[in-house]
Amino acid sequence: MARPDFEVKIPLMETKSAERVIERLVQQKQTGLYLKNPSEWTTDREAARRFEDLLSVLEACHDWGLKGVQLLLKDVMSNFEIQLDLDAA
Repeated sequence: MARPDFEVKIPLMETKSAERVIERLVQQKQTGLYLKNPSEWTTDREAARRFEDLLSVLEACHDWGLKGVQLLLKDVMSNFEIQLDLDAA
């Protein structure tokens, strides 16, 4: 999968105390397991693979043939979490 020649940055809410940290995890929708590596899934969220950016997530799903998965975006500071279906991506 070719990388685009541009970069999209989504600004996060500013905080005075610390920079926001967003975790990006891939999770099987049916089982709730987290991706650890291309051939291993885990129930341990802390052991799950973290992705640097959305493009890395999409490339991994494409390259590794992952189906039935969702992306979890979690703001570590607030524990806010959103789930995005990756089957449509």
